[in-house]
Amino acid sequence: MNTRAENLSWMYELSLSIGRSLDLVANCKGFVQTLMSRKNLSYGAVWIKNKFLQDKTDGNYATLVYDYPMARTAKSLLPVNYIPADHPLFSLLKGRQSLMVSSTEDTFAKLLVDEKVIGEEWLVVFNLGEIGVLKLFSHAKLSEEEINQLKTLIPRFTTSIEGCLSHQQILKELTNVKRAEEKLLLYKFMVDSAHDAIFFKDLQSRYIIANQNTLSAFALSDQEVIGKNDYELMPDREEAKKNVEDDQIVFKTGSLVEITKHMTAADGSQRWFQAIKVPQFDTQGNIIGLVGIARDVTASKLMEIELRKH
Repeated sequence: MNTRAENLSWMYELSLSIGRSLDLVANCKGFVQTLMSRKNLSYGAVWIKNKFLQDKTDGNYATLVYDYPMARTAKSLLPVNYIPADHPLFSLLKGRQSLMVSSTEDTFAKLLVDEKVIGEEWLVVFNLGEIGVLKLFSHAKLSEEEINQLKTLIPRFTTSIEGCLSHQQILKELTNVKRAEEKLLLYKFMVDSAHDAIFFKDLQSRYIIANQNTLSAFALSDQEVIGKNDYELMPDREEAKKNVEDDQIVFKTGSLVEITKHMTAADGSQRWFQAIKVPQFDTQGNIIGLVGIARDVTASKLMEIELRKH
């Protein structure tokens, strides 16, 4: 096979190895190991800046997300899986697509992290855009043609990594949504199972959440209650006004309010509730509404009224 055909062959094979998995490690493994086998490289590593990784909080560092072979690093003794984001591995590559240095140059030692150098004479680093670097060790110097050929594939490899990182973000968001939905279902079950009327109102005194006992007090469905205030739900306007005024006290003072309130039901019957209203705050400490819990004390109230008659 002539040189041109060989070049086309390894470029084609390397191209096919890119983006075959949305898993970050598997994607890096496919590309790096294929490249190493075709160019007889001795070590390869992918470093990604933490600000692009979902599970990392210190944005001033970068993490080793994949290396091969792992035995080439001193991980079994003193793991060095992260480096400052201003490490020479990044700073010396700034503004460049790639950097190739000989072991006889001072720069060679500056670019080392934790690797054991076993007779390699050359180190090549490729810029992976803003997200990180690809680091390669070789016993032989790569030709200018080989470097240029790799430069045409590195952007595709970078894009594939960005795809993996986006995939991780989506999975994390889906997991968070699922957990939130599970918590909401549990919360709804607990609220609906309660013997008291439980509700959440916004700053306009509109019902945002209402459990079954709250709906029963109005003799209305969830669709008929949510988004409406007491003026729209209660037949007695004065009673509705008193409810809204109590809400405003909570919103203005930021303190809970305990009240005994009278309510004329939709069927005209008289009911009494012992209620507590508690302000709700957002993460900045602003009041966003209130939670109310109202217990039906009609039976005891009617007994009290009867006792007063005698």
